[in-house]
Amino acid sequence: RVKSPVAEGLAIGTCSHVIGTSKAVEIGEIQAALSGVAIGICGLITIILVMVLGRKNAIRKMFRRIKLKILL
Repeated sequence: RVKSPVAEGLAIGTCSHVIGTSKAVEIGEIQAALSGVAIGICGLITIILVMVLGRKNAIRKMFRRIKLKILL
């Protein structure tokens, strides 16, 4: 069982996002605040991962096109 309000808020925000944050508001102020912070951090990490992985795929496609042009 989690007894720390900080850990509880971060866990709720990370796992259950907005619905969990609304429940965290009922539990306490610290949980609600950290739940919101956790949602924001997860959103930023998602954006960064999409950008990095998207670039890798774009670079792979570019190299495939170059190889095809050389072979033709």
